Amino acid sequence: MVIPVGIFFASLVWMLYARLFIENTAPAISYTAQQQAFGSMPARSALPPAINNPIPNIGRQQVRTNELVQPPSVTDHTTRLLDNE
Repeated sequence: MVIPVGIFFASLVWMLYARLFIENTAPAISYTAQQQAFGSMPARSALPPAINNPIPNIGRQQVRTNELVQPPSVTDHTTRLLDNE
């Protein structure tokens, strides 16, 4: 508990110090510098259309979920313990 509070306090002090005493500087990487370095980016307004290719059912079994074994209730064990008393 002491370590997280200490880190939080130290970060608050550092942000206050930076706000008061450190000069405002330009960010290290600017958006315009990236555009000039990589040229103009192609404009894409949306994703390409979806292609719906159904997966064939070869070798797949259909599972009937109503035939699956139901897990026991959370309260079954407790109810049995109370019935024994």
